[in-house]
Amino acid sequence: MRILLVEDNIDHQFLIGKKLKEHYSDLSIDIVATAGEAKDLVEENSYDTILLDYRLKGSSGLELFQWMRTTEIDIPVIMITNLEDVELAVQAIKLGVYDYLCKSRESLDRLPFLIDKATEESRLKRRLKEAEFKYRTLVEGIDEAVFLLTGEGEILYISSTVEKLFGCSEKECREQFRQLFSSEGWRIFERESKLVFKGERIEPFVVEMHRMDGHSLMAEINESRFGDNGIIGTIQDVTKRVRLEQTVQDEREEARIANKKLKRAIKELERTQEQLIQSAKLAAIGQLVSGVAHELNNPLFSAMGNTELLIMDGTDGEEKKEKLEEILASINRARIIIKDLLRFSQAEALDKEVVSIHEIIKRTMQLREYELRVHNVTVNYHLKATNNYVYGNFVQLQRALLNIVINAEQAIREGSDGGLIKISSSYDKKGRKIAIEISNNGPSIPSDVVSNIFDPFFTTKDVGESTGLGLSTAYGIIKDHGGELHVKSDTTWTTFKITLPSRAYTLQKEHTLPEKRTMKDEGGSGGGETILLFHGERVVRNLLKDFLKRKGFTVLSVSNEKSALEKLQNHDIDIVIVDLESPAIDVEPFFKKLKNKKPEIAGKLLFITEDMCDDGTDKMIGDLGIPQLVKPFSFDEMMHKINKMKSISN
Repeated sequence: MRILLVEDNIDHQFLIGKKLKEHYSDLSIDIVATAGEAKDLVEENSYDTILLDYRLKGSSGLELFQWMRTTEIDIPVIMITNLEDVELAVQAIKLGVYDYLCKSRESLDRLPFLIDKATEESRLKRRLKEAEFKYRTLVEGIDEAVFLLTGEGEILYISSTVEKLFGCSEKECREQFRQLFSSEGWRIFERESKLVFKGERIEPFVVEMHRMDGHSLMAEINESRFGDNGIIGTIQDVTKRVRLEQTVQDEREEARIANKKLKRAIKELERTQEQLIQSAKLAAIGQLVSGVAHELNNPLFSAMGNTELLIMDGTDGEEKKEKLEEILASINRARIIIKDLLRFSQAEALDKEVVSIHEIIKRTMQLREYELRVHNVTVNYHLKATNNYVYGNFVQLQRALLNIVINAEQAIREGSDGGLIKISSSYDKKGRKIAIEISNNGPSIPSDVVSNIFDPFFTTKDVGESTGLGLSTAYGIIKDHGGELHVKSDTTWTTFKITLPSRAYTLQKEHTLPEKRTMKDEGGSGGGETILLFHGERVVRNLLKDFLKRKGFTVLSVSNEKSALEKLQNHDIDIVIVDLESPAIDVEPFFKKLKNKKPEIAGKLLFITEDMCDDGTDKMIGDLGIPQLVKPFSFDEMMHKINKMKSISN
């Protein structure tokens, strides 16, 4: 879109230019302040629209417009006026200016609409002028009757072919044009002609007409806009064709519709079958991964806790302490992997929040670390985006990245033993976009495959090796996040480029990557406070009890609801720690019983949870603001929560 703005007010130049840049991504705009400068540009360049201020220093915009008409420069002009200049702007429109716009915020919002409308009408006018010349050249050399119709319904011209079609002279046809149609035929003709006068394109239509001798014929009429207020059309006798088509049309249409429905049904059946098989496989894998991860949480916590207790007890030397800390770091790494598996195996995760693309990349590559190492694939990172936050769903974006990375792995393995994956990020501050590029040096993608690579079920692999859903799933996820996913491939690199709208960082649920942990004392200890510990697994219950006693707390440990409620009734409890995943607890009824016995206990609760609770429990925790520890957690994290609860209570 190329626009010339003639405006001598700098502030108005800025406001109008800003509005246009917001609307047109391909905008090219020249801005001048005088009519003389505008004349020079108009003579040298071609513009789609000219925005012209009525009042210019040393001259008026109207003078520039009159000069354009004199020199036959046909560019639509939109006059820009102050509110008090409206009458002058109306006069300008009468002289040929396309439209006017007052200098107000509301009017500026209409500016892109007026420009689009003016540009489109200008384009149509040029095409009509070209068509007029062609019609005049060809009209006498065709078999159809050619006619020119005015907006008032007057026939200005009709070709001599009408004598053959209707048995009347040109003069008789012009004078009795209405009588050549049947009543229904004339109604259709009027309706279609009105649409053409409005500037709409119509398809040729068939109506019944009459010859002067009384015989009927079926005529096909084709109409187009001609000039500012006219229609040029053709009339062709299609009686034989219509009769022949009518004979076979019904049967052909029925056969076509039936065949189309059958093909669609077969295609949908095949796709549904494949989707059901794939969904069942993925669901089974997800359930298996989730179940294994959940089962590992308690043993992993036990290993972590006992290691921390050994460190707290002290060792005979730094070497033993260092080894224990290495064990603790390895356990912590396993803890993060379990959390990632739980999150990734979740069936649907539609909630969105502000997340870090760099963090998603790192967490995704952790999941593939072993496979990449086994297949001798090196990964180079160039994460340089100054703003890497987007509004999206962590799990879905991780799934999209994982599918692309797996595709890159497979490409490298097909080509040779080992290869390189490059992952880079950049930030377009002007466009507020984050770009992520994932490149691999495996074999290039053939050009005839690139166009289909994101289609569902498309794969170049043998049956059973791939479902063809990976890249199409990634594409759908990226589009759902308002982004774009493209691929380019040459003999050296194949690159998948993801573009996502960025978001300013705000505090959200964290997905932070923990560093290698060493044991540190969170600080603080009990002063004889009594803690009620409710945990269903003996090993973990004893471990927590041991630690809390070391910290100076009095610990009452229980393994079921009944014992918990009895202890609560018979003792002054300062803090209640409850494992929500214990099979011996029904969370919501238990919480109601707690509130009924001691309403003040609601502010003394600390819940131990899995990474993902069921919807009801998660909502209850969120609504009540109850602090929680997500398994497997460290003693540092537990003390941090307890200290915070104590400080709030004090």
